[in-house]
Amino acid sequence: MSAILLVIDNLEFGGGERGMLQLAEGLARDGWRVAAAGQPGGPFEAGVRAAGGEFVALDMRSRLPLGAVRTLRAAVGGRRFDLVHSQGARADFAARLALAGVPGVALVCTVQMPVEGFDVPGWRRALYLALDRASARRVDRFIVVSRALWRTLVEGRRVPASRVRLVHNGVETAALASVDRKRAAAALRRELGLEAGAALVGAAGRLVWQKGFPHLIEAMRQVVARAPQARLLIAGEGPQRAELESLARAAGLGGRARFLGFRGDVPEFLAALDVLVVPSVREGFPMITLEAMALGTPIVATAIDGTIEQLRHGVEALLVPPGDPGAIAAAVTRVLHDRALAARLAAAARSRAAAEFDVGRTLDLTRAVYAELLGAARGAAR
Repeated sequence: MSAILLVIDNLEFGGGERGMLQLAEGLARDGWRVAAAGQPGGPFEAGVRAAGGEFVALDMRSRLPLGAVRTLRAAVGGRRFDLVHSQGARADFAARLALAGVPGVALVCTVQMPVEGFDVPGWRRALYLALDRASARRVDRFIVVSRALWRTLVEGRRVPASRVRLVHNGVETAALASVDRKRAAAALRRELGLEAGAALVGAAGRLVWQKGFPHLIEAMRQVVARAPQARLLIAGEGPQRAELESLARAAGLGGRARFLGFRGDVPEFLAALDVLVVPSVREGFPMITLEAMALGTPIVATAIDGTIEQLRHGVEALLVPPGDPGAIAAAVTRVLHDRALAARLAAAARSRAAAEFDVGRTLDLTRAVYAELLGAARGAAR
């Protein structure tokens, strides 16, 4: 039985954390001995334990988590792991340092967002990039979730292509396709006290600058002028919440904009919407769009790296330039007013999700990366 330690800097629970939890669950079903290390408390730890995995508590709040390095090194030394798989800048750095000089344990790092995209002062970004490059020698394989990230590593950082594998994020397409959207919409309207005729425009994710929510709020001001029945529902938490609530009040949205906080029923929330808006200015390979595709919820999204590998304009979604509230408003209004278009986009998106972005495919490709490394290690040991 193979043993794996998954390491993640799960300071919040978003798409990356959901993907790592899917991996823990899938490997546990396969008979792996699974352990995970990350910030204690919250949905990630609970999910790992529910899958039968062990959890190692790490303090990942520091930008340079040296305490986490010591904890990981002790965990690797005290247990026999064949492989460590990390995700997130802090987790990657901690895992690389913890495994420095440790033979016989392969290291895989998943890149969802490159250091080059961090929203920090230039000197700090340069420092992080230097540390990332210096420690990258310990990584046996990089997994990237998009072709854009493959180009960043192989063409930008000159990481040999032989050490990089492309594995798109995936979702449980069959389970999501079975969700009753009409029932979900009725339940959400009852919960929030919304009238039956309200058009539900929604967004979900961490409330951080990368997600572009200020552009959505400004767009919604224009949407309600054209579609007064529209209501904006934003699910998620994060440091921008107070600012976004203030922007919504300043835009005159009043009760037409609701901030719902963290929700444990994201699929049902997405299923209830008349249109999901993904106004991000920067993404890796967003899970929220994949979930909406599988559910059959119409999508308006920005045409940025990541989303353009999932969605084609006018086929699976309406795509708009990032940072353009006017374009977002026009696309949302079009979807709300043209239900035939909405149905056509949703059907195409659901079909593509099932064909290309099922979590089973993601798990198969990830297992193949592990097999490369474990097979090579066992061959070398003979």
